[in-house]
Amino acid sequence: MTPEATTDPATDMTPSGELTCGQVASLIGIASRAEFNLDSGAITADEYQAVTNAIGEAWQFMPAEPGAIYEAANEVRTLAAASAGTFDPRDTAVAAAISGVSAACTAAGVEIVIGAGPGQGG
Repeated sequence: MTPEATTDPATDMTPSGELTCGQVASLIGIASRAEFNLDSGAITADEYQAVTNAIGEAWQFMPAEPGAIYEAANEVRTLAAASAGTFDPRDTAVAAAISGVSAACTAAGVEIVIGAGPGQGG
């Protein structure tokens, strides 16, 4: 006999670790592309800051289920909230916090893999 679900999948809005890690991978990919575009002169420093500020906003409001991934993401959320319009994934503390989230995802069995985009050797 199959046990009955305790929540209705149609209305349960608790995100899974897989979903959260997928969102993290997307944000890391966007940051990587923005950094490449800045370094190659395709965007200005102001445009880079606008992109990374949007990434910081996404970190602040990313839902996550309670657990190791959520706890690791909280550090990034805190740094993003404190950045006051200067969020930068290249900052040492931010990069370390994002690495912590990636490690939590890996420990949960969800690998984050970022490939090179067009023009980046990919």
